[in-house]
Amino acid sequence: MEDATTAIFYATPFFSDLLHEHISAMVQWHPDTETQLKHLYYLLHLTEYTRESLPLVKTFLQGKDTKSLLHTQVCFSREINPVLNRTGDNTHAFKGSLIEVFAQSAILSEYPLEFLIEVGAGLFDPSIVLTLFIGGHHHARSAECNSSCPLQRLLKAGANPNKGDYQMTPLQIATVGRDSYGVECLLKAGALPNDTGNPNGVIWEEDTIMHHLSHLHGASPLKICREFKVFYQYDSSEGEDERKKIEDLLLQYGAEDFLTTCEPDYVEDEVDSTSLDY
Repeated sequence: MEDATTAIFYATPFFSDLLHEHISAMVQWHPDTETQLKHLYYLLHLTEYTRESLPLVKTFLQGKDTKSLLHTQVCFSREINPVLNRTGDNTHAFKGSLIEVFAQSAILSEYPLEFLIEVGAGLFDPSIVLTLFIGGHHHARSAECNSSCPLQRLLKAGANPNKGDYQMTPLQIATVGRDSYGVECLLKAGALPNDTGNPNGVIWEEDTIMHHLSHLHGASPLKICREFKVFYQYDSSEGEDERKKIEDLLLQYGAEDFLTTCEPDYVEDEVDSTSLDY
């Protein structure tokens, strides 16, 4: 065994039946990724299926440098089930810290992110994680939505919905995701109803899941609500109900329907990570 803690995996029947055969085949790691990071990712991935596996994660982290593990950047490709309202390859690149990559895949399950927010308090920028996560938040799809909701916890931790590090805003993303509750929470937290994104903000690479939101830049949230195709797959009647709720909310906060033509002040290569220095 490469590490004594590997025994944790083999102590559970999930490893051979689920982790080894399913997750290992689904995730293609960058060759320089440390073994401990892979193991932590596998255990966190298992929590996507059940919270009952969280004790395994806590046991794994005992005696380890949690700060170092949560700050270390990872790079891998993973297949995401066809929940996106698009055709083609469902394999996407994920780059960033563990909390950032699980924020991007929260559409599958919020459990890993909930845990990382708890154990990583003070070790991440909540505004960055909010932007990466908000597309996967949706109360209408969740059987459980309470004080452990990542959106509520990120806002409580000081996430700023107007920070402007990216070319798209959390409000734009929540709007195209038909997440009326998320839109309401963001507006109550001070999200600007007519912000169209930072033209000089971070650009997501084409093979990332976040890149599918790049077309939102320059469109007001109300324009997105009225004219843009929903990002995730929904029942058409549910989606229209959510769209109408969002439209009403945006109008209450003074939203306008428009497109901008602003261009970046400079042109540079696309960044190779979702992470920013903080």
